[in-house]
Amino acid sequence: MTATLAAERVAPARPVSVPRAYRFELVKLVSQWRIRLLVLACWIVPALFVAGVSVQSTLPSDTLFGRWMHATGWAGPLVVLGFAGTWALPLLTSVVAGDVFAAEDRLGTWRHLLVVVRSARRIFVAKTLASLTVIGLLVAGLAVSGAVGGLLAVGDQPLVGLDGHLLAPSDAAVKVLLAWVAVLAPTLALAGIGLLGSVTLGRSPMGLLLPAVVALAMQLAQMLPLPLAVRLALPGYAFIAWNGLFTSPGQVGPLLIGVAVSLAWALTATVLAYVLFLRRDFTDLGYDGSGRRAVTAGLLPLVGLLAVSAAVIAPATGVSGSGIEQDKVQHSLAT
Repeated sequence: MTATLAAERVAPARPVSVPRAYRFELVKLVSQWRIRLLVLACWIVPALFVAGVSVQSTLPSDTLFGRWMHATGWAGPLVVLGFAGTWALPLLTSVVAGDVFAAEDRLGTWRHLLVVVRSARRIFVAKTLASLTVIGLLVAGLAVSGAVGGLLAVGDQPLVGLDGHLLAPSDAAVKVLLAWVAVLAPTLALAGIGLLGSVTLGRSPMGLLLPAVVALAMQLAQMLPLPLAVRLALPGYAFIAWNGLFTSPGQVGPLLIGVAVSLAWALTATVLAYVLFLRRDFTDLGYDGSGRRAVTAGLLPLVGLLAVSAAVIAPATGVSGSGIEQDKVQHSLAT
C-alpha cells in the first residue's frame, strides 16, 4: 500500500522550459574559451585599431571613409563596418552558429541533452536563441568599440558623405547606427545558413565553414556583371547597400530590398534547419551528417528562393542588365 501511494505521488516528467534551456545553452557558449576571446576582441580591437590609425600619417585611403579618419571620429566605425561585412561577420557566424549543433555530434552528448530537456523542439529554439544572442553581442562590440575609438581619438566632427556633402555630427551618428543595424539582416542570413549547415553536416568541417564560404561566393557574385535583380536577390548585397545612406539624397531603396531579402533568407534557412533537426534519428551514434539531405533539403530550397526573389525584384527595380551604365559611371567618377 505504501509503495502504491508513493508511486501515485510521483509527478510526471515535464520538458524543460525554453527560458531554462536557453540560459543553459548560453552558458555553454560563453564558457568556451574561443567565444570569450572573440567577445573580448570585438569589444577592444576595433577601438585600438581606429585610435591607432587616426593618429598615423598614412590612412587606409583605399576604403570609402578611410581618408576621413583624421577629420572625424565617425569615419572609424564605418571603416570597421566595411571590413566586418567582408571578413569578420562571416567568420564570426561560422564559429558560433556553424558549430552550435555540430559540437554535440563531436562530443556525443545528444542523448544526454534529450534526456534532460525532453524536447527536440525546445533544444533547437534554445540553441538558436543562444547563438543569435552571442552573435548580436559580437556585432554590438564591433560597432560600439569602433565608434568609441574614433570619437576619443579624433572627436565628434562633421562627416563628409560619398558625394561630398557634409553631415552634421548628430546626422552622422544616426546614419552610422542605421548602417550597423542594417547589416544585422545579412548577418542573420549567414547565421541561418550556419544553423542549417551545422544540422545537416554534423561533425563535418564544411558545416563550420559554410557561412564563410557562402559569404565569399556572394562577394564574388557582386563583382561579376550579373543582372542587377540577381545581385539584389543575394543577402550579401546589404553588406554594401548601406553606403547609400551617406549620399544626398539617400539611396535607401536598394538597402531596404537587401534587408528584406536577407531576412527572407534567414527565415527560410532557419525553418529548413528546424525541420531537418526534428527529422533526425538521434539514436544513430555514428551520424556524421548527410550530404544528400544537405543538397535536396538545404541547398535546393535556397536556390529556389534566389530565383523567386530575382523574379520579384526585376519588375520592381525596372533596371535591365547589370545596372551599370556609362553615364552613371562617368558621373560617379566626376564626383
